Amino acid sequence: VLGVSYIEDLSDTRHSPVEYLYDLLLEENADVSIYDPYVKFWEERNVTTVQNIGTRYDAVIAAVKHSEFQKKSFLDRLNQIEGSVFFDAFSVYRNKYYLLESFKEIIKIGVGYWKY
Repeated sequence: VLGVSYIEDLSDTRHSPVEYLYDLLLEENADVSIYDPYVKFWEERNVTTVQNIGTRYDAVIAAVKHSEFQKKSFLDRLNQIEGSVFFDAFSVYRNKYYLLESFKEIIKIGVGYWKY
């Protein structure tokens, strides 16, 4: 999961909507890694975040729109993850999906993607 803070570019995790997502993933027995450049330890869930993104994940979920996630160097790291599914849960990469070339599928959910 990319991002755990309540709002982009801050370290405040109180009332983060990612709490609900994290709990749902754990209920499904998912092995969840959290990466957030502003959060080293997530107090509300007693979780130490990873400091480096690996290269093997079944899915990647963009949950917070941190400015770091928009940088070319970060996108280059994301594109080292091959064959997984990418979920954009907060319009983090809206209109930039062509930059996520290594993912086998991109699913747009959440803010900005609701259909009425």
